[in-house]
Amino acid sequence: MLFVMNKFDTTILAKGIPTDSPARPMANYICVKDRLRAEVFYKTLFSSAALMANDRFVFFDLGGFIFGLFVPEHEQEWLQHRLHDTPQLRVPVTDVTSELGKIKAMRIEIVQPLQMSAEAQFFQFLDTEGNTVEFFQALKRARH
Repeated sequence: MLFVMNKFDTTILAKGIPTDSPARPMANYICVKDRLRAEVFYKTLFSSAALMANDRFVFFDLGGFIFGLFVPEHEQEWLQHRLHDTPQLRVPVTDVTSELGKIKAMRIEIVQPLQMSAEAQFFQFLDTEGNTVEFFQALKRARH
């Protein structure tokens, strides 16, 4: 499952958004300048074929969450989305160190090396369009 956020408390993430919540996110789209390059990158990253693609859009179904890429029609649209709506993709993974190895093998620029917080291990890298992606693995807490 793909989550899109800037800073997100992992305790909230672990609980999840209630399925009956009217504010349940269903999709996220990010701006790209080179749709084909970005499509290839995300197909490889998520090992997933595109659900739909055309000249301007590519959509991936990631477990019921739609992740989309779109090419702005003009420079003003690009600036509007890049300056005001630039999300950071934050993706939960089951083995952060093996994912780090995969990213290194793909020769992707890592902008934040493997770190550990009180709740998770994580690292960040850039996609082909300059967007930040974070892979994280929630740490299991000992029960008392």
